[in-house]
Amino acid sequence: MSAQPQTLTPATQLPPADAIQEPRGAEILIEALLHEGVDAIFGYPGGAVLHIYDELWRARDRVTHYLVRHEQGAVHMAEG
Repeated sequence: MSAQPQTLTPATQLPPADAIQEPRGAEILIEALLHEGVDAIFGYPGGAVLHIYDELWRARDRVTHYLVRHEQGAVHMAEG
């Protein structure tokens, strides 16, 4: 088995680390919902969904969030 040497790109040819900005999952989720025409979201913030709520705040002029007391209530409200 022979190992092939790897060709490395000099660091001067790479963009600075802070210039590379990949979208986060929460940002992708909110943009996808907006793309589908969602204008209202019912939910209960906390725990693992806090990143989603950060993105909801950034999109507050395009989507309305309704705070509910219980997750089941959010489902009933969303169904109409």
